[in-house]
Amino acid sequence: MQLFHSNNGKKSLIIFFSGWALDFSSFAPQFSSEHDLLFVWDYRNTDFTFDFSSYSKIISISYSYGVFMSQFVDLPQLKENIAINGTPYPINKTYGISPKMFELTLKTLNKKTIEKFYKNMFLTTDQYDQFTKINTYKPTITALKDELENIKNLANTEQKNLRAYTKAIISTNDRIFPSKAQLEYWKTASNTKTLEISSGHFPFIANNMKDLIFNG
Repeated sequence: MQLFHSNNGKKSLIIFFSGWALDFSSFAPQFSSEHDLLFVWDYRNTDFTFDFSSYSKIISISYSYGVFMSQFVDLPQLKENIAINGTPYPINKTYGISPKMFELTLKTLNKKTIEKFYKNMFLTTDQYDQFTKINTYKPTITALKDELENIKNLANTEQKNLRAYTKAIISTNDRIFPSKAQLEYWKTASNTKTLEISSGHFPFIANNMKDLIFNG
């Protein structure tokens, strides 16, 4: 895993687990200097080292496949734990992306299909164009394949003691991580508040996510 720490001298920390094929550049504009920020991405491994001891309040926000990958990080007690367009089951017929679709993505991954993936995260061309202006992450195809292979291997291991979530935000027009699968999973999590929003898979362009995360 790769980490980027934005130290604003605060006692509260937001740790943000990105989705696959994304780094911090696409998400950072949504967050102000009210908190310190720790962005996590690149899931080719589960290596994670960070000293949380200086923080009195920690909020975890995980997005897409970051919801699954956050389970492999030893986090301290959380004030809130929020999932956005993902579940702890990344490759699953009922609760995640179908195994068939996952394998097709892995098998056919190239520059053309990754561009299609990015476009499918949005409902409009305008939203996609805005994304391309702020997204500076340019991973190699090999790195992206390695990331998917690691996610696949981890998904095939038995999951125990899943971390509880306080809130799940679900885009009703998600073309990447099916909305139906998300809704089915969060039905099983009785203590998780669910919030449905009209958006595509990447809601950080079309919505005021800061308000939805903290006040929705």
